[in-house]
Order: sequence, then structure tokens, then C-alpha cells
Amino acid sequence: MSPDLLEWLVGGAIVLVYAHQRFGTPQTNSSSTTRFKYQLAATLYLGAALVLFVVLASAVKDSPGILSKLGIAEDYESLATPLLSALYAYSFVAERSIS
Repeated sequence: MSPDLLEWLVGGAIVLVYAHQRFGTPQTNSSSTTRFKYQLAATLYLGAALVLFVVLASAVKDSPGILSKLGIAEDYESLATPLLSALYAYSFVAERSIS
């Protein structure tokens, strides 16, 4: 397996795990609808999270100058692009959900 593919898979896994955890809160969401609708919404939510991850990672990979516009320190530019994008998306959403 190529290192580039591994980076994309790990980044996607980070996004999926966090999105799955985030979708399941609060617990009352699943009890207020049918199982089919809940599973459909969860699948669409995870799919949207993956699409956003791919778009963000591709944008960063194509134009590395975007990192400074996103406020990412130069220290982190050595990380793999997909992993950096996943961590940025995770921290951005986590920061907004805490406030």
C-alpha cells in the first residue's frame, strides 16, 4: 500500500469516527424518528463529512498557501495533507461545538 493512500485512509477514518460520534449526540435524536430515517440521515451525514474532507484535503494539496489563510502554523505544514486536513476539520468543528 502506498504511503499516499494510507494517509488518505487514515484521514478519512479520523473524519468518519468523529462524524459518527458527533451525529449520535444527543441520544434523543434516535428515539424521535424511525430506524430507517435515522440510519439514512447518519449515512448522508457521514458521506457529507467525507466529501468535505476530500475537498479540503484536495484544496490544501493543490495550493499549499491556503494553510496560512486557514491560520495553520508553519510547524504543521510537514504533516501529510490528508491528515492535516482531517485534524483541521476536527478541531474546527470541535471548537465550534464547545462554544
